[in-house]
This record gives sequence, C-alpha cells and structure tokens, in this order.
Amino acid sequence: VKSNQIIPQIIEVTNKQNEFEIPSTCPYCKKDTEIKMDNQSKILHCTNEDCCERLVMNLSHFVSRGCMNINGLSEQIIRTFVSHGLISSAIDIYSLHKHEKYISSIEGFGSKSTKAIIKNIDISRNTDISKFINALGIQTIGATTSRDIGLNIKSVDKLFDMKVSDW
Repeated sequence: VKSNQIIPQIIEVTNKQNEFEIPSTCPYCKKDTEIKMDNQSKILHCTNEDCCERLVMNLSHFVSRGCMNINGLSEQIIRTFVSHGLISSAIDIYSLHKHEKYISSIEGFGSKSTKAIIKNIDISRNTDISKFINALGIQTIGATTSRDIGLNIKSVDKLFDMKVSDW
C-alpha cells in the first residue's frame, strides 16, 4: 500500500515461499556466525576477528563518502589490495604510495589509475574531525554522534585523550 499516498509500505507478506536459512558459518572464512542486537535490530556477524571480508567491509566504511571520502577506493579495489597483502588496516591505506609501482602492475590497474587513487588518499588527509570519528566505525557512534563529539574537540590528540564520560 501507499503510506500517506506516496511512500510504499509493506503491511503483510502473504507468500512465504522465499524463506531462507540463516547461515551458521561465514561464506568467506568458514568460521561461526552469530546474531547480535544493534539498536533494536538483529545483525548477523562473523565471529572471526581476522575474517578478510570483515576487514574489507570495515575499510569500505572507512573510505566511504560520509567518512574519509576517498574516491576510487571501491569495495572491489579494497578487496584486491587486501588479497595482495597491501592493506590490513585503515592506516595501511595511507602507505599505499610506497607500493605505487606494484599496484600499477596488478591486472586492471595502470599508472594513471594508481596515481589517481594515491592523489585521492592524499586529499583525504585533510578532513573534518567528525568524519574521521565516523570513519573509525565505532559501534553505536554514527554520523550524528560523530558530529556532536567533533563539535567539542578540535584535534585528534584530544580525541584519543577522551574518556566515554567526556562525551
């Protein structure tokens, strides 16, 4: 039905033939999964802290538009860099310039695209503190809370000196 005659709204599912089983193992690392509550929502998580796909998703969040806004670092490119051992944390993104020649030799990359990625990484170094806080991917701290925290501090040093009670 249309809610307020504009927005589509699902009232009831009448055909339940498309039911699926929640996976008990991660399709990437084959370790166990678990369901966690997050803001009154159930979310399926891989329990493996070293799961490569968890890393890719965390890094994809870090580079996204609302965070560090690094154009050209798509999820697939991040996955490629992780598989080649070039990045294993967000900090490694800022050292990719050291691997420019190697990156240019990877299939699908050339000198021009590699230089563009490195340039966009350099541009992201000058960002708003609230975007940096959001990029850290701290559970339950999204864009709004990051902005509120950022209004009260002016430097990264002060951020790392803060306690939860300071928020």
